[in-house]
Amino acid sequence: ETVCCCDTLASIDPASMEPLDSITAWRDSGPISGAWWSSTLKCNVEVGNQRERDALMLEDFAGSLRRVTSRPMRLDFPSFSLELKPSHLIERTSGNWDLLVVEPIHPDMAGIFIRATGLGLHSPAGLDSTHLVQNVRWLAGFRFSRFAVPASVHEYVLGGLGSPRSIRALCARAASSTGLPRENTLAGVYRMLWDRQLVADLESRALSDRTEVARA
Repeated sequence: ETVCCCDTLASIDPASMEPLDSITAWRDSGPISGAWWSSTLKCNVEVGNQRERDALMLEDFAGSLRRVTSRPMRLDFPSFSLELKPSHLIERTSGNWDLLVVEPIHPDMAGIFIRATGLGLHSPAGLDSTHLVQNVRWLAGFRFSRFAVPASVHEYVLGGLGSPRSIRALCARAASSTGLPRENTLAGVYRMLWDRQLVADLESRALSDRTEVARA
């Protein structure tokens, strides 16, 4: 097992890190047990529990992932008498690297770590928000290719949505305009929310057909 302290970690190239544990996975293979299928990376990423799954789901929803390594290391913080085992090492599209942790992080510890290594020690915003996690879980069900948005629905929604409108009203008008069943237009709207082409309040209340959506 790889054990790092801040001083040694500062000299390690993040791109060279290998997972401590691994699973067999294939690109585009769809979801498998013990893994999160990332719609950004188009592959399975190992997760150890539901909280890790939710954390990676929120990162995937944010859409800034370039590469993810599972179980990259165990961190030793002698001054805090603490060991920390990040769930994932993330390379972002910005070029920045973050270690993803699902345990609460002491602000002083995070500050020391960032200053010493240049890596972020990150817990996704909203991980403890019940509404956000549950809403994104629902939207995540539409991230697969079988829920690709019909071109007519995509064109109508982005072209005809001038101001925020409830999902119910938007889907009814889209169905009327395109001639597709309402179920198809509803799935299309959920997929566009997952793809961040549409935005809605996902943090303060449960997602429903009364939720208002707007163009991103």
